Amino acid sequence: MGRQSSIARRRVVASFGPEAELFLLWVLMITSAENRPWTGDLPIIYLGLAGLPAPSVLRTAKIATIDAVCAENCGSIDTATLARVMAAIRTLVA
Repeated sequence: MGRQSSIARRRVVASFGPEAELFLLWVLMITSAENRPWTGDLPIIYLGLAGLPAPSVLRTAKIATIDAVCAENCGSIDTATLARVMAAIRTLVA
């Protein structure tokens, strides 16, 4: 199995840092829609826009912080889904 296939897909939800070497990103796990659902999972409607080949969900319960130099842009989500993501995160951390 190649390195690319072993790395979970993620989406950036927030960024922090005034300088490139301090620039951090909050990312969410993306997983197959066929997996057992978790509370807070949100379906990704526009798979082509997101750069995804199969039905997937954003797992809002799995947030990580990564260095921006480790990130690669491979798609995006629509504004309605982003609003639902942010609302779900607010609910989880409240």
